Amino acid sequence: MSNQRDYMIIELDGYFHQVLLAGKKCSKQELQQKYRETKEYVVK
Repeated sequence: MSNQRDYMIIELDGYFHQVLLAGKKCSKQELQQKYRETKEYVVK
């Protein structure tokens, strides 16, 4: 069983939308990519 510290949940609250990202800890660059992918999925 993984340690809970290996996971994160981030809320990005924008003017037009709100995004929740959850998953394993990652770098800032990986987080930016996950945000872009999530935003594309939600907007479609």
